[in-house]
Amino acid sequence: MKLAPLTALVLICGMTAGCTALTEPTNDTGAELAAAHAAKVSLLDAVATAKKHSDGTPANVDFEEENGIYYYEVRFLTFDRSETVLVDSATAEVPDVRSEHYASKSLRARFGNMRATLKGAKVSLSGAIQIAQKKAGGAGFETHIDDVDRPDHMIVEVATANAIEPVTVKLESVE
Repeated sequence: MKLAPLTALVLICGMTAGCTALTEPTNDTGAELAAAHAAKVSLLDAVATAKKHSDGTPANVDFEEENGIYYYEVRFLTFDRSETVLVDSATAEVPDVRSEHYASKSLRARFGNMRATLKGAKVSLSGAIQIAQKKAGGAGFETHIDDVDRPDHMIVEVATANAIEPVTVKLESVE
């Protein structure tokens, strides 16, 4: 498994209040969907477990395979770095916490602004997952944020294990 560089991460970047659900196609493979169906640990439980291993703000979750084991990769933003906490989808064990310092002051400022926005949001990453799961009637296994350049607008995609399409939850600014 290869982690995407920090600049390629799709991160949460907005404050929230109202929500609307939309659907968009996904690129998830059949094997990944089968593994998501078989996961004994829910996406929400993976986020809760990962929070015990990071002091950062949760930003997104990928569902990835490494050496035949599927993990939730829960990414957090802190003041000076991003952290990725791996949570085993079968056991909830945390085999690794990876940290990457921001490469420049401009990245630190950009991700710092996103982190501040997330911390002030009315709906957390976990709350957005719950909204999407309810609307889709399934169990989410991955989240992504579409637009890092619009910090006043957050889009959280939660792919469900019951569909090939993720549910997109648009969240408006609190301001």
